[in-house]
Amino acid sequence: MQKRPIYNMMLAGLLLAQGALPVFSQQWTGPNNTNAPIYRTGFIGLGVSTPSQHIHIRNGNLFLENFASGAVIAKQSATLYLGGVIEKNQNGMRLFYGGAGNIDVRAPHPSGLLFNVDNTNGKTERMRISANGNIGIGNANPYKLLSVNGDVALANYNISGAGNQGNGFSGLEILGNNQAPTRRGISLDPDPKGSFNFYVNSNQRPAAFNFMDGAAGALLMTINAVDGNVGIGTTNTAGYKLAVNGFVRAKKVVVETGWSDFVFYDDYQLMPLQQVEQHIREKGHLPEIPAAIEIETNGADVGRLLQLQMQKIEELTLYIIEQNKRIEALEKEIKDLK
Repeated sequence: MQKRPIYNMMLAGLLLAQGALPVFSQQWTGPNNTNAPIYRTGFIGLGVSTPSQHIHIRNGNLFLENFASGAVIAKQSATLYLGGVIEKNQNGMRLFYGGAGNIDVRAPHPSGLLFNVDNTNGKTERMRISANGNIGIGNANPYKLLSVNGDVALANYNISGAGNQGNGFSGLEILGNNQAPTRRGISLDPDPKGSFNFYVNSNQRPAAFNFMDGAAGALLMTINAVDGNVGIGTTNTAGYKLAVNGFVRAKKVVVETGWSDFVFYDDYQLMPLQQVEQHIREKGHLPEIPAAIEIETNGADVGRLLQLQMQKIEELTLYIIEQNKRIEALEKEIKDLK
């Protein structure tokens, strides 16, 4: 094996400038070939006189660069290997610059790429990228592309520190396969008034946000993205803002509707009882009141039905008052005959 004096001189000058000449005044060994590797035993220190690793750099950077022919830099690759030989599938990591701004990080270990932090008890894993591409944060076995064991905060802070409102907004967008933003998926966005806005984005209509029973696959509730109609236990709202296929229990329900005090106006035409009787005989229900078949088919308009019921109660009151006047008149005639 031939010695390479030119490398000895260059390294001696470099190490003298770095203050590490006593450590690196040894010979470098290698064949007398420009492209052949050179090597030496021991530790190499740059900027440190007592290196603790094979290459120990203090207060400096490590620059890997690949030149094309001549002095012009071409977009060639430069690679840093950590650990074993990547191509032989040994433990280790490879940082690879492939040009055009791309950086390739490779870890052939079956566990993937792990991110650990040191503490008093040793090391603690904080994040990993599994070999199948799944990312786990606080989860050593991510079963989805992103699996987080803990809380996730979407926040926009200004430069004065955490907890201070920023000038922009933070949101979450969930998209389907190969879908562009604002197409098929959902978006969650805050607004400056403190509200939280939910958007259903789709290039298909009608789109909806559905709450499903994961075990049975049954629909529990749907919100139509076009008109905002809500269906509970049904997707057919029939144009109503809320459609419920089931029972509803409430302590109080307020229905905004008109009322029937017009019955007591002087110009109100009260239907004679004979006509009421005839209508009942022919139709089987009171005038203006929906028939049973209509209620069974279309349901009852609660507000309208309450108004009609009150109208009939007020009409009945007028009939009673009229009958009471006739009774009083008859009683007076009987009394006068005595």
